[in-house]
Amino acid sequence: MTTKRAVKPVLWANGINLSGLWFDKPRRMVREEDMKSWWDRSGNFEVILPGQHRKGWGLITFASENKAEAEAWTLGVQVVMLKLKEWCS
Repeated sequence: MTTKRAVKPVLWANGINLSGLWFDKPRRMVREEDMKSWWDRSGNFEVILPGQHRKGWGLITFASENKAEAEAWTLGVQVVMLKLKEWCS
């Protein structure tokens, strides 16, 4: 019997769509040997590659091996959302 092990690297990721950020902070993503993408612990969030990518109908994801880089992307998105909210009100 073969056991599944996480394949490095571990990625840190977040996503945004028209409803806003998916998570307040980047999620730790792992990849199993037999999978082609990285998943969070819940199994509800997936990224295929590091970097910023558009997925489907309006979902933008960002993933990095560097947690601080993913946190900076998340903070940047939060600032942009706040400025758009101020601009639209």
